[in-house]
Amino acid sequence: MPRERRGRITKEIVPMQRARLTALGALFTAAPLTLTASSGGAAGSFCDEYDAAGGTLATPGLFQVGMPAETTAADLAERMRVLDAATPPEDIAAPWADLRDLYDEALGLAEAAPAGGVVSDPRIFEIVEELDAPASAVREYLDAHC
Repeated sequence: MPRERRGRITKEIVPMQRARLTALGALFTAAPLTLTASSGGAAGSFCDEYDAAGGTLATPGLFQVGMPAETTAADLAERMRVLDAATPPEDIAAPWADLRDLYDEALGLAEAAPAGGVVSDPRIFEIVEELDAPASAVREYLDAHC
């Protein structure tokens, strides 16, 4: 192929390739927006409430034992605030309630501890163990739907 003809073909093809790449880039940029917008329904509104309250995958989880009682109480109060701010779907209503009840009980123990001390009531360790099942169920739901 003569050199001048190759240059003309290249000049014609390159802009077409750029247009295709630009169109593909716009498609990929718009795709996540479309997916986010279409994730409505009960899970969508719950996820929105949970997110707006500052909930994360770490919120429905274990808390540290052995910290100053004030730190433990503040951590538990924040977790309960997030749980209270969102209405869970039926799929996780029972573990959500269990989680909240266990946090509430642990908060009571933390608030009853002497100022500047740690939560030493043996029940706190039982609560940490009991949190595993409901926390896992809630985290699995959050991971799958939110």
